[in-house]
Amino acid sequence: MAIIQILSKGDFSSGEIYDILRSEYGLDIPRSLLYYHLDALENIGIIELKEYRESGKGGAPEKVWKLKVKRVVLDLSKGSLLLEGDEGVKEYPLLEF
Repeated sequence: MAIIQILSKGDFSSGEIYDILRSEYGLDIPRSLLYYHLDALENIGIIELKEYRESGKGGAPEKVWKLKVKRVVLDLSKGSLLLEGDEGVKEYPLLEF
């Protein structure tokens, strides 16, 4: 939830999200765990890669993330998940998740 809350405020790089998780949420997690969760959120369509940004540290460019879905509705009677974002509403059967 913290990653989604952070991205609801704007677009942030992986490194910026990591720093905010540590400073504002008090979460001291390994970077690998953050990357795991970013990948999972991207795979289910909640966030998307916006661009790559040079880190200025001489390393590989950092991924900049954007919140793709603003609202999630679980419809138990229909057995579906509704994802609402800038592109409208998409419905998925729960069996796909």
